Amino acid sequence: MNATKRGQAGYSLIELMVTVTMIGIVAGIAISHVRPSGYELDAAAARLVADVRLTRASATSRGVHYRLVVNDAATTAIERMREAAHGTWNRDASDVRTTSLPKTVRLATAPGTALEFDTRGRLVGQKQPVSLDLRASTGGARRLTVWPSGQVVRN
Repeated sequence: MNATKRGQAGYSLIELMVTVTMIGIVAGIAISHVRPSGYELDAAAARLVADVRLTRASATSRGVHYRLVVNDAATTAIERMREAAHGTWNRDASDVRTTSLPKTVRLATAPGTALEFDTRGRLVGQKQPVSLDLRASTGGARRLTVWPSGQVVRN
């Protein structure tokens, strides 16, 4: 018996393995470049939630008001407040922590928006929830909602 048949075409196992490996490498490179701003958007949203929670925790643990301020579309600041006369609170310039967002992510919330927390962790002067909107240059968006009770929810 003749083990090989004439006219039968096919690929060897080595050729198939090389092809599958090359496809895997190209797919890995393509996938890592598909949504980098999507990952940055999620990371920025998580960081903003952490900053709001840190602001609230600082107010409750240190016994003074703290606030998170939207400086511009790319930065936020956590500011300590000092009690002034008649129960008003003013910014303490000696304790300010600024955070920058990734280049592909921007805050759509108006600059100057401030979330001030009292010593019990509640928002000062807010009866309705406050939304902080993040937008990526690729079109993705995330919204954070901060309730008057101080709870922050990532939508």
